Amino acid sequence: CDSAARVHSHGPTEQQCTRAILFEIIGGRPLSRTAESSPLASSKLLIRWKSLCRVHKFTQASRHLAAYCSTPCRKFRILLTMSSDSIHNGVFSGKNALLNYYNPDHNPPTPMVELPDHPYIPDGVRIYAKLMNFLPAGNVKSLPALNMLQKGLHEQEINAGTDTVVEYSSGSTALSLGIISKILGIDRAEIYITNKTTQTKINMLRLFGLELTVFGGPSQPAMDDPIGGIAAARDRGAHPGCFNPDQYDNPANFGAHVKWTGPQIYQQLPQIKVFAAPGGTTGTLTGTSTYLKGVKPEIMSVAAFTASGERVPGPRTLGLTRDVKFPWKQVTDEIIEIGAQEAFDHSLLLCRKGIVVGPSSGMSLAAVYSFLERRKSLGSLDELRDEQGEITCVFMCCDFPFQYVDDEYIQKCSPGLFPPIHNQELLKVDLNPYLLEWELQPLEAKKMMCGGSGDTHQDEVMVLDLRNVAAFKNSSILNSISIDVRLGLDDPNPFSSAAELIELHKQLALSFQAPNGKLFKTLYTFGRTKARVVVVCQNGTACRTATSVMRSKGIEAYCIIGGIDGWLRAGLPLHTRSFNRSSLYPTTTQCPLEVILSSAYLANPPLVPDPTLVHH
Repeated sequence: CDSAARVHSHGPTEQQCTRAILFEIIGGRPLSRTAESSPLASSKLLIRWKSLCRVHKFTQASRHLAAYCSTPCRKFRILLTMSSDSIHNGVFSGKNALLNYYNPDHNPPTPMVELPDHPYIPDGVRIYAKLMNFLPAGNVKSLPALNMLQKGLHEQEINAGTDTVVEYSSGSTALSLGIISKILGIDRAEIYITNKTTQTKINMLRLFGLELTVFGGPSQPAMDDPIGGIAAARDRGAHPGCFNPDQYDNPANFGAHVKWTGPQIYQQLPQIKVFAAPGGTTGTLTGTSTYLKGVKPEIMSVAAFTASGERVPGPRTLGLTRDVKFPWKQVTDEIIEIGAQEAFDHSLLLCRKGIVVGPSSGMSLAAVYSFLERRKSLGSLDELRDEQGEITCVFMCCDFPFQYVDDEYIQKCSPGLFPPIHNQELLKVDLNPYLLEWELQPLEAKKMMCGGSGDTHQDEVMVLDLRNVAAFKNSSILNSISIDVRLGLDDPNPFSSAAELIELHKQLALSFQAPNGKLFKTLYTFGRTKARVVVVCQNGTACRTATSVMRSKGIEAYCIIGGIDGWLRAGLPLHTRSFNRSSLYPTTTQCPLEVILSSAYLANPPLVPDPTLVHH
């Protein structure tokens, strides 16, 4: 850092300072020109150089270093000379803000979090989760997606005429390609998916604007299958204006992890001794292990594959890797097969400890445990210890769990891992919205009933009283109509009792049934479908639910806050009714003709009074 600062202060010559920086970055070992030009030295140099630039904020050092280095990688030289003035304290600005945001070179490494509790702590083992789900797209596949698109641009497979990216993938690769290609100006993403894809994933992909084509057959076809979705994507990519990254056969897939993931892990934990990753296309496994073994050959690489006949989103079974062209076997020390339930269970437990990751992450952790247990049983665990006597393990966390919750965690995890749901029966009733603007204070309700002034009842407003007949007969709001929904004498609160709410919905449903439902007769027989309705109960709870139900049926309904109790607290009067022949047939002459007619209709047998006797 001191020598880097001297570049900024223009002390010694530029060449001397740059040479000193190289010496420091590579770890105190003098480098030959050949070593400085190697991809390994370049990637290590780039990571440390970016860090020094952030600390010292010098502006000319990149130019000095680029002038000195003779690396053949043109892209590396370009990265060194790029200005980072538009990025400061995590703020990405300018026309390339999104590209910079998705480029790991302009971001700190993703977090590495140690598990505070696991079965091998007594053995001196430390296990870290490498959280690649903290990348901008929320998954590790955004790195190969970016690298494959950059390669396509560099090799001019993507040009001004390219308007479509096409790939076979039902998950993170599809999502990442869709996002990053749009940032690059390629508006259309055609994604080929298996018909075994869950509806949750389909909805997620469509949310991001991806055009989906569904294929039958195996959910994970062989990579060289000439008739599957992978082959179809390759054929489509050969059309003018189309680009198929072909994640299954593109070295830029695993090259992304040689470039970014491996260097990050080694920079964060140089004491690493065990690395575990799931195997799908094997890009993450191949690239990361290639880099780590290049800088530290004694690192043990553990490959986690799905057990035969089972399925975990992302990883594949070992049998499906027979045609993989990536050199994953050359950099893998141990292969472990993990069952779906074990993968999901470990992922679930990680989530509940605060490490929110998906099922392939649980598979990686299960592989670490299996590897350690085998070494322990063979008596060779101590061979992995560092100078401090510890064994440092890192497992890959590739994505978040959210897209798998509905369709996979519930099915695959042990049932005992899920706590019970209380009042689960309410998940099938009372599903209509409740809005505050439908709830009226008593004075607001009276104003609506009377048209703003006085006590004269407005004919276009119907007041429905849900209380039992006895309570309604004792006292009620002037001109209200009794619609007894059998609430009982105490008018219980349906929101404090699941059984009461279910019963209330049952009674409301019966009341709306044609042709004999009370609400149906009252609201529809007399042409009240467009009228405003004010609903009241004893304490203001049941009428809220009734209002919600009526609104769902297109009725302009309101309820009175606090019900009859709130009405009385507001100092508003109630009227006592005398009943003739039917408790639903008021004899008061203050009722409008329509109300009397409706009450008479509800009576059995119907009895219609002489309209000339009605005063109002």
